[in-house]
Amino acid sequence: MEFNIRDEFKPIVNRWLKANPMAAHILGIHEYDGQLPDYSPQFITNRIQELNEDLKILEAIPAPDSKDSFEKGLIQLKLEEELFRLAEYREYEENPVVYVFPLALIETSYVSRSFDSIDNRIKSIISIEKQIPDFLKTARENLKESLPAPKITMAVQFLKGIITFLKDNLISFIVKSDDESLIQEWSEVNLSAVAALADFFEDLNNIYLPKSHNNFAMGKEKFLKLLAKTEFVNLDLEHLLKVGEDNLEKNYKQLVAILQEKGKEYLSQVQNECPSEDQLLPWVSESLDRTRNFIIQADLVTLPTTEQCKVIQTPEFARGFAFAAMSTPGPFEKDEASEAYYWVTPPDPNWPEMKKKEFLKFFSKAFLEMVTIHEVWPGHYLQLLYNKTTESDITKLFARSTTMIEGYAHYAEEMVYDAGYEPFDRTKLKVGQLLGALIRNCRYVAAIKMHTMGMTVEEAKQLFMEKAMMTEPSATIEANRGTINPMYLNYTLGKLLILKLREDYKKEKGEHYSLKEFHDTMLKHGSPPITLLRKVMLENPGDENDIL
Repeated sequence: MEFNIRDEFKPIVNRWLKANPMAAHILGIHEYDGQLPDYSPQFITNRIQELNEDLKILEAIPAPDSKDSFEKGLIQLKLEEELFRLAEYREYEENPVVYVFPLALIETSYVSRSFDSIDNRIKSIISIEKQIPDFLKTARENLKESLPAPKITMAVQFLKGIITFLKDNLISFIVKSDDESLIQEWSEVNLSAVAALADFFEDLNNIYLPKSHNNFAMGKEKFLKLLAKTEFVNLDLEHLLKVGEDNLEKNYKQLVAILQEKGKEYLSQVQNECPSEDQLLPWVSESLDRTRNFIIQADLVTLPTTEQCKVIQTPEFARGFAFAAMSTPGPFEKDEASEAYYWVTPPDPNWPEMKKKEFLKFFSKAFLEMVTIHEVWPGHYLQLLYNKTTESDITKLFARSTTMIEGYAHYAEEMVYDAGYEPFDRTKLKVGQLLGALIRNCRYVAAIKMHTMGMTVEEAKQLFMEKAMMTEPSATIEANRGTINPMYLNYTLGKLLILKLREDYKKEKGEHYSLKEFHDTMLKHGSPPITLLRKVMLENPGDENDIL
């Protein structure tokens, strides 16, 4: 693929894409399809050397204007993040999820998106499955003898869903081919791949789990460095924690005040207005047009299209990780592969009825509306539409900040409520908004405390139950997620960073300020770290102490 970027950047970009085939595929760049990541010791050694050299090359490239400086900063951040992950963080030695999650692309992309002919996608699937035995051999060589138990548990859960898909469900896509020899080749390769995955599943349960420990924490130094290398955020840990705890208490007091006014049964009333198992997806689908129509009516942001995404059940492998999520095509994906999926997690069919009902309370009418605002309009799905239309290919490639992506979607929940959204009772909707905010607040606090201050998974679960008023099954999912995702503080962090950016932007614009213009300007830059975004949106961005 030819990119519209400066010639000096091209060799660095091409080396990054070659070293990160899964990232390239997710972006919609298909030259490296059918390849799994390489975690062999030799590759890692060579790539670390290459990254150090590319950073030196990048440093010497002049950036004469703000656009060049912005793009150079994006490349620098991406290279430094990769270098940190390979040389210092070294998750490939401690987290078996690293070797499981790439396989999910077979279901979520190769099968689900029409970026190539069916036969060519099957050929890529065959290529991936052929690599699985050696990929898992590398995993066994890299992984330490004793691993954090929560990471093994999460890998087992992911792996169980992936094995089920490859073994039982993938065939329905494969038989769409008219090439019998291709189907036969896949069948043989798939048997070998599933067997290798089943062996790895057994090893995780029977060898690694008995030798596991509960020390999943990164530690303060790595935690702060990961935040700096991924988001350009360099703040004192105590200050970072205080900001999060203050916001948690602010939202908690608001919710408690509503419940005191309405009576102690009010929260149960709100949560009990939830769908049955059969109603879950139809309820979600109905919320799509409702939220989009309000955004147009209130003139909150320009919509590049009125296309809708498709609501489907969350793939089995991810159900223990997320209640809802958006699966979107990359910014370079061709129009024929524009399928975007709004994943919604149903209750486990094997659960007793009482546990299913408790789980479905998460999707109360009030909170479900906020989930759709976050995931679709004007959240992640709208971000995708803007990322595809941004003029800068460097922005499309590297402006992928999780704090901007998740922070903006979380910011959108409160912003839409404040704009007057009233699909039903406003007080109930406010409860839904606050419940969503409190979950993200608890993630923020739990991430910091679990990874730097010794908080246990059980203590994190209790935090979610007490402060976010979650049921035990939902709180357990959230606490476990924090063990493998130390940066899930980024929802609240990103929201607070955007609110501060909006405040500073409004001061500079004065009487010319417009909320819609702020959103349009912010989104047209893709999803860069908000610290970089401040430099292109503000005349006086301030220093790192001015971001919050």
